[in-house]
Amino acid sequence: MSLTDVRETWIADANLDGRFDSTDLVSVFRAGEFEDARKDNSTWESGDWNLDGEFNSADFAVAFADGGIERDLRGEVEQIPEPASLTLSVFVLCVMVMWRRQIFA
Repeated sequence: MSLTDVRETWIADANLDGRFDSTDLVSVFRAGEFEDARKDNSTWESGDWNLDGEFNSADFAVAFADGGIERDLRGEVEQIPEPASLTLSVFVLCVMVMWRRQIFA
């Protein structure tokens, strides 16, 4: 079982708030460990999302492959909004039926 399963979050959620967004990216770049000269000094919070001890481009590959950038919390059901055009179409149809009944009545 991985951290993303236990915390119900996305890979690259550095601050573990349940979302992978720009806040996480700012946080890891502030840590200053992206492709630095020191070996095995990075943690999840500083950008090591593939858990190899380093924060480098491989971590971004894993993060973006996970598909969580700017998405809702993992584990939540995504709601699909009802299309507004369908509602408008039904309303217009009702108005037309009522108007037609008044003309031919």
